[in-house]
Amino acid sequence: MNMNWGTAIALTFTCFCGLMVFMVIKSFEQDFHLVSQDYYSDELQYQDRIDELERTRDLGKLVTTKIEEEQVTVTVEGDAEAVGQVHFYRPDNATFDHRVTFNEGQAIVSKKNLTPGRYIAKISWQDREDSYYQETELIVK
Repeated sequence: MNMNWGTAIALTFTCFCGLMVFMVIKSFEQDFHLVSQDYYSDELQYQDRIDELERTRDLGKLVTTKIEEEQVTVTVEGDAEAVGQVHFYRPDNATFDHRVTFNEGQAIVSKKNLTPGRYIAKISWQDREDSYYQETELIVK
């Protein structure tokens, strides 16, 4: 086959159009989620989160997470009076998020409530007049 300039240009243009059609079809198939439904108010409260992180670091209390065979246990070390909430945040799909409130410094969650995968445990708690925050990455199997 003898290729001239006109044939090469037409072939290049056809391949380019085919690639663009393929990319448009793939982009419509992508599933995207917002990190937060109310991202503007979350941004306004972000300085409070930074302050809670600094207080947690200064306090030295760590939150331990233990993944056992049938449950996940979240414990605020050294503070049996802590009251708060654990948000099991699933970065890839918001429908798998799970929230649990806890008293007396400990939360126990059944693995039946958590779909296997990667979670970020966002733990926020209050101790008398101060509030604290810590994040921990978990892999539930």
